[in-house]
Amino acid sequence: MAACALATALHAQVYTRPGLGWQSAKTAHFVVHYPLAMRAWALDLTRRLEAERDAVVALVENRPARRVTVIVEDPANVANGFAIPLIDAPTIFLWPTPPAPADDIGDFRIWGELLSTHEFAHIAHLTRPSRNPWQRTIWRLLSVDLGPIARRSPRWLYEGYATYVEGKVTGAGRPNSVARAAVLSEFALEGKLPTYAQLDGTRGYEGGAMAYLAGSAFLEWLVARSGAESLPHLWRRMTARADRGFVDAFAGVFGGPPDELYGRFSAELTFSALTYARSLQASGIDTGETVQRLAWYTGAPAISRDGRLLAITLRSEDKPARVVVWHTGAGPEDSAAAAARRRLIERDSEDVAAVPFAPAPKVPVATLLAADGHPYDSPRFLTDGRQLLVIRDEPLADGALRPDLFLWDRTTGHVRRITHGAGIQSADPTPDGRAAIGIRCDVGLCGLVRIDLATGSIRVLLPGTPTLQYYRPRIAPDGRSVVLSAHDTTGLSGHWHLEDVSLDSLAVGRPVTRVIGPDDGANRYQAAFAQR
Repeated sequence: MAACALATALHAQVYTRPGLGWQSAKTAHFVVHYPLAMRAWALDLTRRLEAERDAVVALVENRPARRVTVIVEDPANVANGFAIPLIDAPTIFLWPTPPAPADDIGDFRIWGELLSTHEFAHIAHLTRPSRNPWQRTIWRLLSVDLGPIARRSPRWLYEGYATYVEGKVTGAGRPNSVARAAVLSEFALEGKLPTYAQLDGTRGYEGGAMAYLAGSAFLEWLVARSGAESLPHLWRRMTARADRGFVDAFAGVFGGPPDELYGRFSAELTFSALTYARSLQASGIDTGETVQRLAWYTGAPAISRDGRLLAITLRSEDKPARVVVWHTGAGPEDSAAAAARRRLIERDSEDVAAVPFAPAPKVPVATLLAADGHPYDSPRFLTDGRQLLVIRDEPLADGALRPDLFLWDRTTGHVRRITHGAGIQSADPTPDGRAAIGIRCDVGLCGLVRIDLATGSIRVLLPGTPTLQYYRPRIAPDGRSVVLSAHDTTGLSGHWHLEDVSLDSLAVGRPVTRVIGPDDGANRYQAAFAQR
């Protein structure tokens, strides 16, 4: 993310905690400031910065004139970062908590590498100075000096280009991910790709992300038509002695205005998506049945042990998320819809009932609403089907947020907090209901832990490192092992892979691990045991 808008837009993001005990590290072109607790992550990042810089500079064909300040901080336990591309004081903020593999930024070799490459791409790109003498003089007299690309680029251009660079430099990232292809294809199939006027937008499902996803794909399409040098040519025209706006500079490189070429790109993307969808249909592959059509995004559903109930998080654009429990089979909503159709025809035999285009909205068995503006998420049933583990962000004393574990009784509505400031991102209960095996992410490191549900005490089972992290454990029905996703840059090609680990071996501190699946470069994650 490039933060080159108004200061009010930056207020919620520029967040540091002075009392953490800060340290610094320098390289030839960077100074990195980090809290002592995040030293391992920050120093691993620092060792990579110069090589990343060289690769980005070679691609972008520009380098910042000043040393870049990098600030490592973890205010919200989420994956993020942003750049402030001031020519005289370029600054990058990096949040070390890694993303989940299912996220659109979840395809990476090393999270710090992907994040810093993207943000430094903003600096290299947007600090290219103007060659117009009048423009240079005027901006040097102002309190901040922004280059013409930063001032005149639409959001999709600078975010799409940094995403394009992250893919080229790291060989991973959104341009090389399944997530980008899946999102763009599905939007194309539903006729909901953003128009050019909507491409900069931040509202609507995936609205803010479309500048990255569709923007980078559009730039790749332009490069395929006009050659690898076309983008550097665009930056040279935008910073030329001749004072040009973005549209004029763009049309001079690509032979047409951006809105017209984006329309052609959208048409070709839609054609490709339709062709692929038809080939899937012809192959007979089961693509699933829609159980409920949702207006916003959700998360992985949880199924009770007896298979009769489903718990899921429902989100909306303008309201806090809520956790609902539904029946997995036919519920009262189905019989109500059938009765309504019968009454319609009884009242007017020549009427025609509407063709069902989506399942009837389910009636919740139970609902867990947000508390103090903080919604619950990631539900998991205990064996009794009555209680569920859920996760909610809670503020620390210094104002930062950390996700904690709670126990919800869906029959009484009672919620009990289990952990405090723990950074629990997912947890699965043991069959006896006494503990949970979960992932705790803290100071950028995500490890496997055991949580005592009575006391909230936490024991580390498999520690995370800057180059090894774990994700979403699921316990076997017999309680003897756990399957989880692991990302280890020292093995298995730096991709997400699945591991089956004996819980008895973890209890004695001697993990017995079995890798599931071949080392074929594919990402594998979010596995679960079939109920038996």
